[in-house]
Amino acid sequence: MKSKINILLTLLFITCQQNSKYTNLKDSIIYMDNKNNIFLKREIYIVSRKNSDKKIAYFDLAIYKDSVVKLKDFIDVNSFYQIKKDSFIDKKYVYIFNNFPNTFPKIDIYDVNEE
Repeated sequence: MKSKINILLTLLFITCQQNSKYTNLKDSIIYMDNKNNIFLKREIYIVSRKNSDKKIAYFDLAIYKDSVVKLKDFIDVNSFYQIKKDSFIDKKYVYIFNNFPNTFPKIDIYDVNEE
């Protein structure tokens, strides 16, 4: 099951597009497109045999309880803030961005009160 999710996310997860297609909602981290989808903007590393390079990517999908979900269904923009380099929180959820392995960057969502 997880391998199917990984394949799906690998194919659909990264949205690298022009910055002008997104409106900054909060702190140059959370963006919205013209269809009201919410994206988390992150810098990712693209590694090849010849070199490694940093790219800006916009993520609108995440993993919550082994399901692929849209960020717009979870993020509360008003209470959302960054707590560490790749960790974020709002009033209900914790969001962890993981760029490793760099072939499969992803966002995991956890309930704030989850132990």
